[in-house]
Amino acid sequence: MSATAVRSEYAALLSSALPAVIRSGAENERYIALLEELARKGNRMTAAERRMAELLTLLIEDFEDKHYALKASNPVDVLAELMSANNLKQKDLLDGSAPPASFQKFSTASGSSLPSTFADSAGDSTCRRKSLSSS
Repeated sequence: MSATAVRSEYAALLSSALPAVIRSGAENERYIALLEELARKGNRMTAAERRMAELLTLLIEDFEDKHYALKASNPVDVLAELMSANNLKQKDLLDGSAPPASFQKFSTASGSSLPSTFADSAGDSTCRRKSLSSS
């Protein structure tokens, strides 16, 4: 396809979709639907459709980065949430490589107990508690 034909097809796609900076969840959903429609074509997408998909992806990512960004969390809180969501206890996290006696609890400021992390000492098989603050 010639460059003129690609430009003409891309212009037609732009005029039908009228992509712009996304300002609402409804607009975001509409652009996601358009992008999914293009993605279903897979390798059959034309050069103009690939350009349109790239533009829609940028617009969607920009909106979602600003409106659906995850808040920063510390690793202990993430682990506690994952354990809670999956109904896990400390004992469920043992993989069998460390003896149960070396599996120590610690209390976070919130009062929840979580497993310590361990590092093998160089050259011997004993496990030592590794400070979370040094990670």
